[in-house]
Amino acid sequence: MNPMIPLLAALALACPALAEDATPAPAEAAHEAHETHSNHVASLGAVRLIHAWSRATEGGEALVFLEIENDSPAAVTLEGGETALAKTVEVVGFQLAGGAGRYVGLGALKVAARGHMALAPEQAALRLTGLSAPLHPGETFAMELHLSSGHVPVLVEIEAADAQQHSHAGHKH
Repeated sequence: MNPMIPLLAALALACPALAEDATPAPAEAAHEAHETHSNHVASLGAVRLIHAWSRATEGGEALVFLEIENDSPAAVTLEGGETALAKTVEVVGFQLAGGAGRYVGLGALKVAARGHMALAPEQAALRLTGLSAPLHPGETFAMELHLSSGHVPVLVEIEAADAQQHSHAGHKH
């Protein structure tokens, strides 16, 4: 037996702070990571809504972007939503007309069975109109999305006014 083992064991018993590891155990680290990432994912059955985000704005309108993963055997339709911060929430798509881009109402957006849909800048989004307060980077707000299969609460993170993607884009959930 190594003669240092009894000495180290005695030292650890005499000084409990030395025996403690500041690094969380793997189970604790996994739980903390889950808590952090769980704010990024909402689900309803086999449909997952990932990374809901918006840009900072001082105006009365904002766009919300997110990813929708539909792992169900049936198509699902995004019909809109609601939030206490806005008078209306509608599904919109980006359109170029006369060299200028604008978002136009789509009414709804269908996500195919076992399909994926990204609502992203200059593509599709949820438009919030009649904002009751400015949106500031680093803040969040609650929103409820309306799907053909039911309603789902999501937490929307506010990014910089010029953001082109969610700050956590590219990692898996």
